[in-house]
Amino acid sequence: MTACEVMTWIGLGQALDFSEYDRRVDLLERWGPGIDDDAVLALDARAGEAPSCTVVRVIEGSGEAIGYRSRYFSPSGPKALRHLRAWRRRYLGRLVTYREMAVALRSDMLRAAEDERAVEAGRLAMLAELQRGSLIALGRLETADGKAAAVPTAIPLTFWANRWHTIAPQGRTTLAPGAPFGELLASDRPRWREVQFATKEVLAIWPPGMTSTAPPVPIDAPSHLSWFQAVTWIATGGDVIPHHDTHPDLIWQRPITRDGEAAPLPPPYIMTPDDAQKVLVRSLALGELECLAIEGPERPAIPEGPSEIVPAHRWPFLHPDRGVRTSHPEGVTYLWFSATCCYWRPKFRSVDVVKLWLPARTPHTDAKHVYRTGAPGRPTSGALVLAELRRRGEQGQVEPTLAAEARALSAWLQSTHSEAAQLRPRAMENTIRNEYRRVRSGRDAIK
Repeated sequence: MTACEVMTWIGLGQALDFSEYDRRVDLLERWGPGIDDDAVLALDARAGEAPSCTVVRVIEGSGEAIGYRSRYFSPSGPKALRHLRAWRRRYLGRLVTYREMAVALRSDMLRAAEDERAVEAGRLAMLAELQRGSLIALGRLETADGKAAAVPTAIPLTFWANRWHTIAPQGRTTLAPGAPFGELLASDRPRWREVQFATKEVLAIWPPGMTSTAPPVPIDAPSHLSWFQAVTWIATGGDVIPHHDTHPDLIWQRPITRDGEAAPLPPPYIMTPDDAQKVLVRSLALGELECLAIEGPERPAIPEGPSEIVPAHRWPFLHPDRGVRTSHPEGVTYLWFSATCCYWRPKFRSVDVVKLWLPARTPHTDAKHVYRTGAPGRPTSGALVLAELRRRGEQGQVEPTLAAEARALSAWLQSTHSEAAQLRPRAMENTIRNEYRRVRSGRDAIK
């Protein structure tokens, strides 16, 4: 299996090669270029009971208008929507209404974001097994002249010991986002192409019928969050995703009471946006999160251009209190480093923000028990099986070998907690190994 097939198998439950996965998440073929969250909002306004097209100006600190929020929120917005509808008609081969387009585009964007989230979770799960040595990757080693070896070789475990080493869906070893500057400069790092895995080993760890176990993305979350939206998400514990970058004057700085103490935070805030902003900057400096922005000189006439990742070496020099400026409630948010270096319109992938800061509560849950730890990462049944192992140890029911005990606990978990994340015997051994040794040593001492 290729690397992309393993990632999609873990995350989506089906093995897709890179071309199939790329077509699945790429909206260009179905919707044309320039699709973003503003297109959905503009379609909603155009398809409403009172059709409208909103114009949102970008205002400089001096009050001077320097452009528009996007082409959909500009005087040419109606023309942009007509071009979008023409593209969609050509793709479907039939007439289509704005309302139908709004529903379909929102659904496509949410599905693509969900697929990317699930595949990213699959990549992390795959890397965890590579670092443990329970999975072996084969690849064609790149030579000094940029060519690839003819015969695939096993990638050594020492390579995966570096936590910044990862595999792209295209099948190449690369560096994880947010890698330190020193890692980026290393030129003697070995590289492999066409990374593959033995299907038998993959199915032994992730058997058929397994469902994706990545953290959930809220159904109303856009594909990207602005700086203000990400800060508000952290400050409210995942309870609020604002749709506009309006400055929260009443809560950004906590008011002081007559006793000289900070007033309590209004619900649903669990921390001040000031503190949430510091948390966000710290994650960026540690390389746990990527920020996309448009690089350009300070206060450009019209900030435009493709977004790129803000380099990790910039973040240590960004002051969390003064480095982020919002010139107007509907203006341009930018990151300031020096008089000649600015990054405009900073934003983050929603799936990355949710992965680091899971929602404090899930509003759309049913009456069934949810088997999750509440911590970031994959849901786990470790607490359940370790408690059962200790109970079996107290009653003298522990199997004589680790493998036998893993099989017994795997069967117990399936029959007793069928809705929990299941552990196959091999994964169960890794989960209970230390506790099993402690329980067995206690039993032996008693004897």
